Amino acid sequence: MGMQNEDGFYFHSFPSLSGNTKSLIIIFHGNNSHPDGYRKWAEKAQQDNPDADVLVIRGPVASHASQQEKATYRVPEVDDLYTWYDIDKHPGRQVGLLLRQAFNRMTVIGKLNKLINHQLAKRQLQDKDLALMGFSMGGVVALQVAYSRKGECAAVVCHSGAVLPFTRVKKKPDTLMVVGDKDEVFFLPEKKLHQRTSPIIKAFNRLGIRVNLHHNQSVKRLKKAGIPVSEKVFGGQTHSITDSSWQEATAFVAKKLKLKK
Repeated sequence: MGMQNEDGFYFHSFPSLSGNTKSLIIIFHGNNSHPDGYRKWAEKAQQDNPDADVLVIRGPVASHASQQEKATYRVPEVDDLYTWYDIDKHPGRQVGLLLRQAFNRMTVIGKLNKLINHQLAKRQLQDKDLALMGFSMGGVVALQVAYSRKGECAAVVCHSGAVLPFTRVKKKPDTLMVVGDKDEVFFLPEKKLHQRTSPIIKAFNRLGIRVNLHHNQSVKRLKKAGIPVSEKVFGGQTHSITDSSWQEATAFVAKKLKLKK
């Protein structure tokens, strides 16, 4: 199944299983990934939401991945892997890029909302019929899109992702944060996370800005902002999606979409 291209984005589209579309679920893949690797998760999302069309959006920035990297992500046949924001190897400029994202000023957020608006209108749906789901960096994107929309969507799920500091909030949809307690990116003990600091976090540190993206800090940020947030921590799970963790996410979406009807 080839990808569609609308409003500047490529995406896989999965029509509702019931043939009677009552909602729209949008999935954002992780950093350096591809929608082909999310077919299974899109199909599982529809098992709990048979009246939902599901779209898996491709990030706009090519990573220039090697064949080995594509094989590692189990998508060896794709043209490239993709991410959501521009990368700048210069630490100072990279911090600027990330700060613009933290404040919902990244161009991609506005463009994604334009795409979503058109997809809702095409189906004669409203924000109450919309759910957003994302993994890792895709989870960050899902949150920022949901909180920046003019209307309040039914639900947003951030799977193995984080809430960036200073994220601006216009709307406060029901939010689920899913993570594994062995997640090497967002849930190791904070001392170990500091030892494994990413280049981006190191760039913040060089400017004297301390950023903590631990799962617990993300949940605290959401609660402080008055956002209704639930969390589910899976024992023994690393920075990955499992059948159990995705089932938790899709069941949450199904419940919230039903409540909004």
